Amino acid sequence: YAMSLNLIRRQIPVHIARLEVERIRNEFSATQIQRCWRGSRARVRRRILMEVKDAALAEMFAGVWKEANKRKKAVVWVQKVWKGRNTRRSDILFHKYAEILTRKAKTIKTMQAYFARMKAQEWLQAGLNLAESVEASIRIQAAWR
Repeated sequence: YAMSLNLIRRQIPVHIARLEVERIRNEFSATQIQRCWRGSRARVRRRILMEVKDAALAEMFAGVWKEANKRKKAVVWVQKVWKGRNTRRSDILFHKYAEILTRKAKTIKTMQAYFARMKAQEWLQAGLNLAESVEASIRIQAAWR
């Protein structure tokens, strides 16, 4: 009996230690399972929140880009109108044309004189041709009478 009692006394701490180890393992396993489950749920929640955020940002930026494009078109239109008005007011093209004319005035005068002389010669030639044709028609009429 005494031996059994000693054996039991020695085995009790070992058994208690085994139970404690088993309890710690079970707690660790439960903690591990809870940790994995919570992590999984957090990732799912994060994915859903990111999708909602992306959709909200896309919708917001679509409106922003639409407004920005409208403003850009308005700015371009105002600049176009203003530049056209300034060009018409300052008459830049007329000044450039006048500058070209003053630079080439001598050449233009020479060409105008040349064309005037050609026109005069053409008029004289037409007059001579007319006189010749009148004279020829008179001869033809005289031959037939």
